[in-house]
Amino acid sequence: MKNIYKHLALFFLIVIASFSCKNSSKTFFLQGEIEGSNAKKVYLYELLPDEEILVDSSSIINGKFKFKIKQDDKSVYLIDIAETEKVNFIAQSGDKLSFKADFLFGVESYFFKDSDENNLLMEMNRRLQKCYETTDTLSKAYKNLYYADDYEAEKYRIDSLYNLMFSEHREWLTDIIVSEKYPFVGLIAFYQSIGARRFFNDKNDFDIFTILHKSLNEKHPQNIHTQSFNAKFLNLKNEIEEEVNLLESLLPGNKTPHFSLFTHERGSITNADFAGQNYIIYFWNLISDNSPQYLQNLEKIAQKTPIIAVALEPNISVWEKLIAKEYLFAINSIEEKAFDSPTALQFNIKETPHFYLINKDDKIVCSTNNIDSLKQYLKNEK
Repeated sequence: MKNIYKHLALFFLIVIASFSCKNSSKTFFLQGEIEGSNAKKVYLYELLPDEEILVDSSSIINGKFKFKIKQDDKSVYLIDIAETEKVNFIAQSGDKLSFKADFLFGVESYFFKDSDENNLLMEMNRRLQKCYETTDTLSKAYKNLYYADDYEAEKYRIDSLYNLMFSEHREWLTDIIVSEKYPFVGLIAFYQSIGARRFFNDKNDFDIFTILHKSLNEKHPQNIHTQSFNAKFLNLKNEIEEEVNLLESLLPGNKTPHFSLFTHERGSITNADFAGQNYIIYFWNLISDNSPQYLQNLEKIAQKTPIIAVALEPNISVWEKLIAKEYLFAINSIEEKAFDSPTALQFNIKETPHFYLINKDDKIVCSTNNIDSLKQYLKNEK
């Protein structure tokens, strides 16, 4: 799907214009009149979820061109003029589309006939263009910060202006999606980005993702773009449900996941090796606080409670030197795949340090990244 939406950056401005009359055949018409380009030919691509297909080409004569395209359902297209001027548009059978553009003046010069949906897309382009212009201005100001006396204050001001611009445009795009009036416009809005940064994240914005899924299926249930979106929606929904189930399984009072680790001191170990005693599983890496003071504090807090120190770290040689010097109090294991290792995934470790306190019945007492919280839980378990 992302092959489609990569064209929705500033350079690929969306232009849609339609006549009020419709053709009943499974065909749509596109005619264009352009200025500000020396191109002699225009190419028309259909942007499908997983590929771009060259549909047709047309000669540009006296600044004009036209297409007659067979089409069964609504889809997304790309006009490519001289590889530098690119225009996205949406069409369905029966449409007669017409646009004018002067590429010397950009989006402000584009003209299309009255249409609420088309006007909304044009406004989306204009706002995105302003976002790029603002970002460019702030970027130039940021480069000059090195010469500023009040560096921190100016940096904060620039960051605040960027975040405000980003949040305001995101809020405007959100209104488009949640209105459910134009699902295809909402689809474009959801995948819009400024540079490499998208305004929405599939997982973090799953509530908005769900609204878009609903509106697409209500108005375009058989559409190829809807079907592709549905597959992505289902995969994401299942992934979120799995994460929720995992989080619930790691709540205090639940059985500790069965683990198997190869350690520096004891070889292979599992839960069974600690039956009948409290123990700590400590996840860390080289970015964690490995100062002697921190580790001495951890050893003091644990007292005689065994600590399994699991390093989520690909650098084995550095790990070996560190545990030989600072981690003598622990049973040490290393997971070279770090946060993608089976154990890290099993215990849902997203950052370090992280502690699990396990009781004598092999049940989770606490899960925390705070050593003071661990201290309090240990005190209560004694």
